[in-house]
Amino acid sequence: MSSPKSWFVTGASQGLGLALVQRLPREGHRVAATSRRLSSLTEAVGTASCR
Repeated sequence: MSSPKSWFVTGASQGLGLALVQRLPREGHRVAATSRRLSSLTEAVGTASCR
């Protein structure tokens, strides 16, 4: 595995953005995600702890 990276994903509640948000953490990367509506994002990927 390559060294972990930090990703900022837009459109994370559907499509390619959602696929990235689901896969990248499993590969050890850190992810920040955004979408037009918080409710859509929360429904799609759930909640995570914030630092």
